[in-house]
Amino acid sequence: MSTFQLLAAASSILFMIGLKDDLVHSTVKAKLAGQLTASLIVVNSTSFRIPFQEMFDDFTSHPLLSIPASVCLLILIINAYNLIDGIDGLAAMIGIIACSIYAWLFYTNNELFFFLLSIITIGILIAFLRFNLSKKNNKIFMGDCGSLTIGLIIGLLTLRFLSTSLPLTPQLNKVETRILLITAVLFIPFLDTFRIIIIRIMKRQSPFKADKNHLHHVLIKYGYSHFQASLLLSLIQVSTLLLFFLLSGKVSSAYLFGMMLTLYVASALIINFVRAKAMAY
Repeated sequence: MSTFQLLAAASSILFMIGLKDDLVHSTVKAKLAGQLTASLIVVNSTSFRIPFQEMFDDFTSHPLLSIPASVCLLILIINAYNLIDGIDGLAAMIGIIACSIYAWLFYTNNELFFFLLSIITIGILIAFLRFNLSKKNNKIFMGDCGSLTIGLIIGLLTLRFLSTSLPLTPQLNKVETRILLITAVLFIPFLDTFRIIIIRIMKRQSPFKADKNHLHHVLIKYGYSHFQASLLLSLIQVSTLLLFFLLSGKVSSAYLFGMMLTLYVASALIINFVRAKAMAY
């Protein structure tokens, strides 16, 4: 199957799963089954697998490892993006930022299809954002059918980025650095997902149980409007990327790992402090 056929098949599955959830609600198992099916379709191509062989020995290039790992990453990205679609503007803004980075990366590597896919997705999200932030009767929402599909596209771009060497800097030619860059590109979605899962587990709740503890919910409780909260989180996302690119050519991968880990932990602690303060009012 061509890349376009893979994308069309996988996105059709997730769009229908999301549409059903938007209309009559889907179970967690049904959603995960759809995501798993779509992910397996994508990683069926070796162009969308994490290249472990560049980091370790030849055994790690075996499909028994690369396929499950790539599927798990794709499902993580799809769900992380879906989870931030809780207030007006946030999902679209984060999607625009992520796709802008990928558009630049693929353009420099002459990956025309993925460059165009990134640009088209940016255009769609910009057009959507205009109406999503509207205060008139023409307001529209992304819904699960939109967030799951866009999440899939971002996940596909991510796996393609990981599976190819980009002639940007010596650092980015290392797969471990490219993996760290992914944690910067998707900083807000990953931070929100990991934080919310840890909170739910600590409360002995199901990780899939819906609640109002997401990053955007905390900011809304603190008094921010939807637009203000979305803009603030997007600025944090951009700042993280700028910091990463500023340091990526100057420090080791180990240092970058420590920096990203510190940013994740510090951000989670800060948002928990803000949440506690908001709850006190």
